[in-house]
Amino acid sequence: MIIIWISFALLAFVGLWFVTLQILRIFVGYLSKYLASSVFISSRDPQKVIQQDLWYLPASWVVCTITDSQVRGRLRVFGVERICHWDRRKGVCLLSPMSKGTRFHAAQAIFVPKEGPYETLSLEPAKTKAFQDHGDQYFDTSMGHRTHALLCWKDGKLMYERYGRSFDEHTIFPGWSMSKSVTNAMLGIAVESFGFDLHKCLSEIFECDFAGLKPEHLLHMSSGIPWSENYFFYSDVTRMLYLEEDMESFLLHKGLKKTPGNYWKYSSGDTNLLQASMRKELGQLRYESLVYELLFDRIGMKSAFFETDATGLYVGSSYVHARARDWLRFGLMYLHEGNVCGEKVLDSSWVQYSQMAAPASKGEYGGHFWKNESMKMPDVSRDCYSAEGFMGQRVFILPSDGTVIVRLGSSKKDAVNFNEMIQGFLSYD
Repeated sequence: MIIIWISFALLAFVGLWFVTLQILRIFVGYLSKYLASSVFISSRDPQKVIQQDLWYLPASWVVCTITDSQVRGRLRVFGVERICHWDRRKGVCLLSPMSKGTRFHAAQAIFVPKEGPYETLSLEPAKTKAFQDHGDQYFDTSMGHRTHALLCWKDGKLMYERYGRSFDEHTIFPGWSMSKSVTNAMLGIAVESFGFDLHKCLSEIFECDFAGLKPEHLLHMSSGIPWSENYFFYSDVTRMLYLEEDMESFLLHKGLKKTPGNYWKYSSGDTNLLQASMRKELGQLRYESLVYELLFDRIGMKSAFFETDATGLYVGSSYVHARARDWLRFGLMYLHEGNVCGEKVLDSSWVQYSQMAAPASKGEYGGHFWKNESMKMPDVSRDCYSAEGFMGQRVFILPSDGTVIVRLGSSKKDAVNFNEMIQGFLSYD
């Protein structure tokens, strides 16, 4: 009996140490990856990134060494180390803890922003001091807002634009899960331009055991794949983003737990499996060029940078970076039913389809956009829908009010009352 209890104790200790080690690897990986992307993509000062963006983490526990193409993060205790490699075409790759030195899949093309008929975004002076004061209050750090950028497009004009200290219109911001809405736009183009089939079973696309699962279910976060979306622990999403180099392979081994379409659960895994489906059907070269040539270039998102994993898969759940005005341009494309200066980028039927509630979401979620159908924001129109990301990244699209609001920052959950923010911008002239 004593031997049995000792065996159980040893197993419990090994299990606890494994989970603890993985959590430490995720922590060091997250901090190193965020710092690397901010330095290499946004050209930001690493100390300011830690102070302004990573204030909620014990960053002093990690020693980061930065070179021209690499960030190496090392925990001061236990010796946990993570390495990020920078590639100017594909972004920052966080190597797996078990990596032997994996590098990026070689990009088959280099994308250069083109000139085009983009939306003119010249700032109009606020009509009233009340309108200006309303926006300014969200930069009050004593209230915990930690807003880095706030823009309001109203009545066909950019009516409000302000940036926090050390930020300006040239700063490139991480979108986090607003990237999911960019995946929606990619999918709309893939359907319209390349005949991507939303109703083709993934078992046919990948020759895997995903019976009945279709891209449409992934778009609606209704895959039935078991998934945990906890950003502060060892979960499926943190493992995928900070421990895996090949996200497609990781996701294909998850299997199904529920019938696709019958159960809604927010899942970054669904988004990246949707990205993998597009890559498989379109081929790597066409897949790589789609988002830059047929989306970012056409709407004027010149600063946009879409990072990939080590295999060249766009991390559609999390890794689009862009300036605040370019996030505004993204929202304006949807406000204008897929059109930019008279050019159709997305079919209007796709924009309308994207706003329809996912069947199993109880009106909370559409096609990779959040909805206000349940009136969670009671003073905001029911047709408002939004791209939303970690730490309060938002692009609100209000069709009935002809308004788009962009907010970027690093706030705790619920630190900003978005209902009051939107309602105030709509109330003041």
